[in-house]
Amino acid sequence: MNIGERIAFYRRQKGLRQEDLARQVGVSAQAVQELLAQPPEE
Repeated sequence: MNIGERIAFYRRQKGLRQEDLARQVGVSAQAVQELLAQPPEE
């Protein structure tokens, strides 16, 4: 499981949208989206 998959898992557990998560950590929603879209680690 890569970092993007882990973030998505915990984000869903907390019931947060990507925009909510971005606001809480102080980055843009686009930055969160790009992080979550990273390809899986080999």
